[in-house]
Amino acid sequence: RSTLFPYTTLFRSSIDMTLQQLATAIGTNRTYLGTYFAERGETYNAYINRLRIEHFTQLYLQKLSNGDTATAKELAVESGYHSYSTFGVAFKQYMGMPVTQWIKSISEENSIDNNESR
Repeated sequence: RSTLFPYTTLFRSSIDMTLQQLATAIGTNRTYLGTYFAERGETYNAYINRLRIEHFTQLYLQKLSNGDTATAKELAVESGYHSYSTFGVAFKQYMGMPVTQWIKSISEENSIDNNESR
């Protein structure tokens, strides 16, 4: 696990933490932390977006399996995005498809799974 693991919930919150603020929070410096991300081939912003998108997909799948409903916009906000358009760009960049297409494909998979289990 990453040494940043305990702080991942901060990234999903509405707090927009800078690299310097994170470095201070975990007791290191900005340069080291920048190098940490560079060595992993991921920028700090890409890391935060990845965590938030993964959180979004987990929330969506959980809501779907529980029979609950929520809009993509509501879940994007819950995953730390202030702007739905920013979320949409980040989602497409990380997942390779627009969120609406992903939701449709997940819904279709869920429908197929439900029909096969009958």
